[in-house]
Amino acid sequence: MVKITVIGGGCLGVKIIGELAFHGHGVGDILYISRLEEAVRSSDFIFEAVPEDLALKQDLFEWVSQCCKSDAVIATSSMTLNVDDVCERASHKERCLVVRYLYPVYCIPEVEIVPSSYTSLATLEKVRQFLSRMGKVAFLRAGKDPRVLTSKEREAKKAQFIKNMRECKGTVQKIPPIIPNLADKQILSKGADFELDEPSGREKDCVVCMDEERNCVLHPCHHMCTCISCGQCITHKGIIGASLIFIFVSIVILIS
Repeated sequence: MVKITVIGGGCLGVKIIGELAFHGHGVGDILYISRLEEAVRSSDFIFEAVPEDLALKQDLFEWVSQCCKSDAVIATSSMTLNVDDVCERASHKERCLVVRYLYPVYCIPEVEIVPSSYTSLATLEKVRQFLSRMGKVAFLRAGKDPRVLTSKEREAKKAQFIKNMRECKGTVQKIPPIIPNLADKQILSKGADFELDEPSGREKDCVVCMDEERNCVLHPCHHMCTCISCGQCITHKGIIGASLIFIFVSIVILIS
């Protein structure tokens, strides 16, 4: 059984709890802050949803990271704070990252992921699998600005979710996953004008060798356009730039 702790009972925190409960997770008691260590001690995933205050989040990450299991994922919901700053005093920083459920959480399949400089591949894959089982689609933030849905986009996703619920007679297990089109204007304004839907044919091939499938994400630009071998050559030989020193082997952008 996967045990999850949500810290913060505000607007976002309660919606995350509601979404988890909707997908079959049992909801325990609300615990006072003096018992926080008991709430996180055996948790596999810890989602922080407290106010956007760096000092508060740093204190929380430091405390939680010392009380929970060494392999527990600790995620912040921050929209604007640097994740490296948030987990600055945390132990085992490789399991820390941003996992931001897009408002209003319900009916929204996309979940924004922002790895820190320390986040491990194992943590990214663990989070991807967890979200996938909830019918969510993990995607890496494009640029510095967080993804924010417009009211029109929210209503469209809500209508699609209600339609799926009716067709499946409310059975969660039968609701088909919604694969969103991530090629919105906010993302496309930062890059080329092309669609980011499920690629097909040659669009799946590495843009360098064109022999292998695209299966890695370059950091910090977050482009997924090469195979692992070519990605390593790019970083080692400086074809793109010396700052691109991390490669995330991943299938986190498009999930079937």
